[in-house]
Amino acid sequence: MYSIITTAAIVIRSRNTGENGKIFSLFCRELGLLKAHAQGVRKANSKLRSHLADFSLNKVSLVRGKNFWRLTGATSEKNYYQSFKNAPIKLKTATNVIRLLERLLHGEEKNEKLFDLVKTGFDFLENLPADKTTILAFETTLVLRILHRLGYVQKHQNISPFAETENWNEKLLIAIQPKIPPLITVINQSLQESHL
Repeated sequence: MYSIITTAAIVIRSRNTGENGKIFSLFCRELGLLKAHAQGVRKANSKLRSHLADFSLNKVSLVRGKNFWRLTGATSEKNYYQSFKNAPIKLKTATNVIRLLERLLHGEEKNEKLFDLVKTGFDFLENLPADKTTILAFETTLVLRILHRLGYVQKHQNISPFAETENWNEKLLIAIQPKIPPLITVINQSLQESHL
């Protein structure tokens, strides 16, 4: 008998498979990054169809099969694409973060704090003004925090005030703005050294 695992998940992307199925890339709070198959999800009468939009936050139920995960249930909580689609700079930033996660995460590895960091970051991004300076400050901060959480950026007095806290506020984004160029250099060096 297979056990069902229910977890919060962000749908990274999906692709069609078979006659009516889809394979979903999911960033899960309890399971990390994984792929899951949902049979019949493209049928008009599918209960899952409306809950699994790309770039949405969901509560998903998964069963581990012999060779792959199977999606058995989903309840949508938030559609980040809908939240960001009218602010292209926000959508691009969120997409950059998702691509970075795909690049850095390999296989299924539980990382609840990383998931919460990304989710609270996206929730904060929803309410930010869509000006270039503010969004660049946000993206720099979130990427720095992701790299720090995964061990790619070590403690450093210029980085720690931004990387080690998990709180989001506009004062933090104002404080980081003059430091963005050197922080981007640190981010790029960390990514280069990771060979990913």
